[in-house]
Amino acid sequence: MKICETRRSCCWLKWVSILPCDRRPSWAESCSKWREAGCAESCLKWREADSNCCVKGDVAGSLAEFDRAIELDSRQKAYLWQRGLSLYYLNRFEEGAEQFRLDVAANPNDTEESIWCFLCEAQLYGVGRDPRPIMRDTYLMFRDAGDPEKLVSTFSRGRENEYFYSSLYAGLFYESQNDMDSSKHHILAACKSPYGLRSDDYMASLARVHCQCRNWSLS
Repeated sequence: MKICETRRSCCWLKWVSILPCDRRPSWAESCSKWREAGCAESCLKWREADSNCCVKGDVAGSLAEFDRAIELDSRQKAYLWQRGLSLYYLNRFEEGAEQFRLDVAANPNDTEESIWCFLCEAQLYGVGRDPRPIMRDTYLMFRDAGDPEKLVSTFSRGRENEYFYSSLYAGLFYESQNDMDSSKHHILAACKSPYGLRSDDYMASLARVHCQCRNWSLS
């Protein structure tokens, strides 16, 4: 692919116009972020340059343009989620995952970049269907903001390890919702379950460490 030597200010918008997303920041918003980061001059230089590479589907060219912007000011890298898309379509998945992780660190409320990071890592490491029913249900609970009480109830009469894990992850889910009373109840239940007390499973030890870090008594 021919690498463009000029840029068009709107090419990044057209590059992602095929994506069904209405949450992408406008160019003005991105420039504002870069100005706040103290890199207004390089941002404006990039915007004023002229390029058709993205519009023409020149993915390698678009990556060269994003890398050039980073050369002008390395602080821009944390905001270049578009660069991650280019890396993905060039099959450079490890670098793409790194780019999306940087974006998530800069903008933790935008979950879409987390999805693209997952897509990159799925290409690297593969994604299989977990054979453990408890883990499949736990994943669905976190993904869909499900009911942790239902998770525990489902596995309360199952195998000892299933009750342990359902209680542990129910507690962690509650903690993510800042419901610390419910979190404490379930994680202590996991620790005091037969599996939590007798198993040498690393996660059983982790559950106890979690309680220690929260100053929850196991006695």
